[in-house]
Amino acid sequence: MLEGPIRDHARWTPRAPAVITPGRVVSYAAFDADIDRFAAAFLDLGIGPGSGVVALQIDVPYLHHVAICAL
Repeated sequence: MLEGPIRDHARWTPRAPAVITPGRVVSYAAFDADIDRFAAAFLDLGIGPGSGVVALQIDVPYLHHVAICAL
């Protein structure tokens, strides 16, 4: 659901800031690529629709956002 608008924005304005944290600014292109990598890793781990996983704990705020979008 979230990946569509993010992917579209990454195509239209890849260098625009997508996520801003105190330590870095992540472009839409980088954010979209990170989401794709997380989604592939989740599938490799068997985490996907119907897998029964109900929670993940990720302590890095940026990676938390990436994981939410990837799921």
